[in-house]
Amino acid sequence: SPIVFGPFALADDNTTAKKKGAEKYVSPPATLTQNTSNIKYILDPRNDLSSEADASGPSSEILAQIQAFPKITSKWTGLLGPDHIIDAGEWYQVLKTCSGLVFLGSERCLAHFPPHLLTPLNLLDCSMVLVVDHMQTKKSSLLQSKLDLDKSEKTLRHEEHLQTAVLFSLAGAGCVLANQWHHSSVQENTSRTATLIKGLLSDGVTVGQLNWSMSLVQALPNEEEKPGSSGERSSSQQAPEQPSAKADPSRSFGCVLYGLPHLQLFTPAT
Repeated sequence: SPIVFGPFALADDNTTAKKKGAEKYVSPPATLTQNTSNIKYILDPRNDLSSEADASGPSSEILAQIQAFPKITSKWTGLLGPDHIIDAGEWYQVLKTCSGLVFLGSERCLAHFPPHLLTPLNLLDCSMVLVVDHMQTKKSSLLQSKLDLDKSEKTLRHEEHLQTAVLFSLAGAGCVLANQWHHSSVQENTSRTATLIKGLLSDGVTVGQLNWSMSLVQALPNEEEKPGSSGERSSSQQAPEQPSAKADPSRSFGCVLYGLPHLQLFTPAT
């Protein structure tokens, strides 16, 4: 059955996201609201997630999802790796001036912006950081392996998943939403990020509610069954039976929320 918060629904069937007559969601008194006009994004900063078939890589898909909500995101700005390789100075300017950050990139987030540069920043105006990393391609793996040779063990530890969330929190970010699975596929993480953005920009959804609802959904809303899938195989071609996703529903999404779960995005009245 669908999980509905306000007009946005996540479902594992063909149920529509909006139903006529559905009650409008009312934000709880403790909900924190945020002005979305100064949220920024950094997508594929090294341009190592693209392929020959798709030169723009996942950046174009995420940017299209952002631009699907022009009334909310018209003032969003950001940096795209396919345009140029993003350096630490550009990272610094984005983090110093944003009220929220959407990051999607290869390998480890803080392998792109070193921990020693993040630590002294004041991010008290940054309410939310969405980190989607741990994606790996042949190009990104070779480059990261070379870069890691010159790093100390302490630096490598600080670039790991939990330490990344801790450092963003210590710098002042209100909440950090980060995927926890290593080496997820580019397409899976791109689809999850697009779905997250759609949910966050839907009226009445807090970050905690969205993360919880998506963790209960076995299949992503925009994933369609491909030809040759289990539904079209003959009995002799059936794949070995897999453990039920209900045994560990969080694996279908795999994000962890650190910090404030009751943050809600909104657009100020003009």
